[in-house]
Amino acid sequence: MESGEFQTFLSKVASRLRHDLKGGLISLKMGLESLPDEEDLKPLLLEKSQELVDLSDKLVLLLRMGQLAPQKVRPTSLFQQAANQAQSLYPPLEVVVEAAEGLEGSWRVDPDAVTYAVLEICQNSHLAGAKRVEVQLRPGGLVSLRNDGRGLEEGVDPDKLTHVGVSFWDRSGLGLAVVERCMEEHSGKVELERGDTGFTINLRFADQNLEETI
Repeated sequence: MESGEFQTFLSKVASRLRHDLKGGLISLKMGLESLPDEEDLKPLLLEKSQELVDLSDKLVLLLRMGQLAPQKVRPTSLFQQAANQAQSLYPPLEVVVEAAEGLEGSWRVDPDAVTYAVLEICQNSHLAGAKRVEVQLRPGGLVSLRNDGRGLEEGVDPDKLTHVGVSFWDRSGLGLAVVERCMEEHSGKVELERGDTGFTINLRFADQNLEETI
């Protein structure tokens, strides 16, 4: 079996595993939600079941790296749809998309990968206690996602957040590492900015991802 065929095979296997895993975990979570609120273990078990559901979503994209399927999309629509998903997944987080005046045309990106990146960043913002994430689209392929969460503690190197296994929420530590790989596959990059309050993540897409008006 050639390398490309093997990657396709792995992707199909991952999709099947994700389907079975996520279905079982959702059933587990529904069962846990039906437990009496007085049950001491209920919050912990619910949190862990949700973490496994989130982890199953990462599985397919991890195995799709190197096989992204770029499509021509309107950036404002793409990021607004991702923002809507984030708000439904992480209430009461508010995710607001702002596009620079005159931002037109289309971007050639993999919409699933970009959506994943937005959802991962919003999840981290939610875990950091943020109430609002501002997604700002700027000319030249720059997307800034700023949250009003508690930010990073002094002495923490922001660049280490994209290392596999590094997490400040006692989770898998795969999120921003996968986001960075997504951007690399788009010939772009991730930039992390520490502010006085909150935290900002910049996604810089390459010129080759930007196109003229559809």
